[in-house]
Amino acid sequence: MNLAKTLIFIIFILSPLQAARDGSWLVKEYFDGEDRVQKNSVIKVKSGRIVAISPLKESSTWDYSIPFAMPPMVDAHVHSTFFDPYFASNPEAMLVFNRQLSNHDSQSKSFQLINDALKKGFLFLRDLGGEEEKVNSLKAALNKTPDIYPLLLTSGRAFASGKAQCDGDPSCARMFYPDSASLSDIKIRSLLRQKKELHEVVKIYFDNDPFEGKMRERELKRIVTLAKEIGLSVAIHVTTVPPSFLSDKIFRDVSFEHIYQFNNSANIQKKSILVPTDLPLSFIHHLNTVDSEKYSFHFYEKERQVKRMEYLRKSEACFGSDFYFLTADSVRTPYYWAIEGLLDYYSRGWSMAEVLRMVTTNCNKVFRGILPKILVGEEASFIGLNKSPFKDPQALHNVLWVIKKGSVLKEP
Repeated sequence: MNLAKTLIFIIFILSPLQAARDGSWLVKEYFDGEDRVQKNSVIKVKSGRIVAISPLKESSTWDYSIPFAMPPMVDAHVHSTFFDPYFASNPEAMLVFNRQLSNHDSQSKSFQLINDALKKGFLFLRDLGGEEEKVNSLKAALNKTPDIYPLLLTSGRAFASGKAQCDGDPSCARMFYPDSASLSDIKIRSLLRQKKELHEVVKIYFDNDPFEGKMRERELKRIVTLAKEIGLSVAIHVTTVPPSFLSDKIFRDVSFEHIYQFNNSANIQKKSILVPTDLPLSFIHHLNTVDSEKYSFHFYEKERQVKRMEYLRKSEACFGSDFYFLTADSVRTPYYWAIEGLLDYYSRGWSMAEVLRMVTTNCNKVFRGILPKILVGEEASFIGLNKSPFKDPQALHNVLWVIKKGSVLKEP
């Protein structure tokens, strides 16, 4: 069986059931995506869009009933074609595993992850790194039936200055362009135009931990400026607070990954999107094994995470899991842990509205303004929970309904 036929077979086997696009929904309570909670409303959907929202009356009729509705969730940092069976404990073995993984097996694992995201209510994903061939194949497969899968934006290879980021490993090297300092503006523009056609996101490594490549601010600004000229979204991997020049309005839709260190002089509040990474893989691994060293590492990470949370709370933070693992556990799946990451913010003092914005509309700049809200005229994409998370935060774990453009992809 060739790759194209194999992908069609995988899509057929794993595809969620799609129902009609028209109908009316009685929603007892909903978060509209603009920080408002509405109650007892009937949402009318036609041709995949919300055409009316009216208060519940005695004369009202509806086809479906949902206890609580909210916009679909977003994961702005996922690795959909890159997997770590060692839970971050053996990076070299991880690279070997992915290098030896066939396209067929990679696609199968990718669809497991994507279907897990869909069932948990995540309909917008942004892939930030992997081998371009596998990423492009996955995106092409998803685009054959776009209305029944999450939207996947992809980055493909990343830019980095310095040659140390992969230490000569060919599997890792395929995920990076050559040293950006050696590339002319013409060459970078050419690469960026290809990305605009195929990927839609540019990833750049700056202060490139753990790969140790060092991108100078001049190189960073050059690539970001060229990307903005072409009209691309940009994701920057940093370990410190981003340089101040990136606070300029031209860079407002740049997102930042892996911010570990802070200083009081930095002030990019409300000017840039920050994508936090939650729950280190080592902690998830600990919950499935007994490993005191990793357990201690988790608490070290959590102390740093508390500081990050307070900083991120001042910004328009957008959620990104940075997960690149699969598990045989049918309950504690990757997107189970994504929800746990969100609840961790709530347990540390964030309001539920702040948490919901972080995983929905705060990500609109990253996704170029395409994320839907529950408003008249918007795309009819939303999820239904068993109860209000404002009353019971654990309700985020109980997604009963998933609707995309009016089509029912999951129901009780």
